[in-house]
Amino acid sequence: MSASKFFSKVVQTEMPYGDYIFKSPFFIRDADVIGAFFLCDYEKAQALTAPHHRPLKLPFKKTLLAVNCIEYKNTDIGPYNEVALSILVSAPGEGLWQKVQSLRAIMQAKFHAFIVQLPVTTELSVAGGKGLLNYPKFLADITFRETGAHRICTLRDKDTLEIILELECPKIKSRQGLLNIMRRRMSIDTYIAGQAKSNATFKMNLPAAGQAFLWPRVNLRLGKHSVAEQLGGLKIGQQIYQFSVPHCEGMLVKN
Repeated sequence: MSASKFFSKVVQTEMPYGDYIFKSPFFIRDADVIGAFFLCDYEKAQALTAPHHRPLKLPFKKTLLAVNCIEYKNTDIGPYNEVALSILVSAPGEGLWQKVQSLRAIMQAKFHAFIVQLPVTTELSVAGGKGLLNYPKFLADITFRETGAHRICTLRDKDTLEIILELECPKIKSRQGLLNIMRRRMSIDTYIAGQAKSNATFKMNLPAAGQAFLWPRVNLRLGKHSVAEQLGGLKIGQQIYQFSVPHCEGMLVKN
C-alpha cells in the first residue's frame, strides 16, 4: 500500500507543547524495525504493571517481554532511533471475556503493551513523548549495525556510553501477505503507569515483513546499567518469536 493511501484520509491537527509544535496523529513515513518476544516471570511483570493492567498469563507463571528496536528514517519530527521495552498485557475486560478478547487481539495482530522504558535519540522526541503522552522516554545512544547474517541494535547510556542492552537478530527473509502474527496491518494499544486506559495507539502498515518462532535464535545481552537491572529482574528467558520489518509506515494516534 502506498504512503498516500495509508495517510490520505487522516487529518492532522497541531498540538503545541512548550517551544515545539507537534502533529496528531504523528506520522512515520519510513521505519526499519527488528524485535523479539521473550518469556519472563509473570509475578515480576505484574509488579511493574499493577494495579491497572494484567500481563498475558502463559503456562508455568510466564508472560512476554517485547524488545523492539526502531530506526525512524522519516517522521514528522525528523529521523531518530528508539528502543521500546514493554510487557504484553491482556485486553480490557474481565474473566473469560477478557481471555477471549486477548486471544482475538493477538490473532488479529492487535496487541496491548505496557511501556516499561522508551529510550530515544532526540530531545524533540523526548519532549513530545513525555509532554503529550506521558511515555517514559529518556535520551540515549542507540545505534544499528549489520553483519552478513545479523542486524544488531546497541542501546547505551547517553552520557557514559555504558551498554544497557544489545539485541542481535538474525536476518529473516521478508515475505508478502504473512498470515500469522505479522499481517499487512498491525496495531498496538499502549499503556503507561498510573493510567487504566490506552493513552495512544500505534498503527502500522507492513508491505512486507519476516517472522520466525524459536529459531533462529535472537541474542539479548544486558549490561549493568539501572535499566538493564530492571529488565534483569524480570528473569528473562527463552525468545519465542522474532520479526523484521525493513520498511513500514505508521501513525501514532492519541486516545
